[in-house]
Amino acid sequence: MFQGETAVTLDDKGRLAIPTAFRDLVARAGNRLVITYNPYESGCLWLYPEKAWEAVRDHFRYRARA
Repeated sequence: MFQGETAVTLDDKGRLAIPTAFRDLVARAGNRLVITYNPYESGCLWLYPEKAWEAVRDHFRYRARA
């Protein structure tokens, strides 16, 4: 799991560059990320390693059913 705040931009092809400080962590997470946003934080994207996202997703699915 990683956490941090970094300003990034998209390149001419619309790709997001992963900051160098996070690349090793992303590789250890299987090079699979889920990108989502928080509607309460304008201009903010959240990146999760796929396995971490699955836990978040399942948590909210469970809460929606309760």
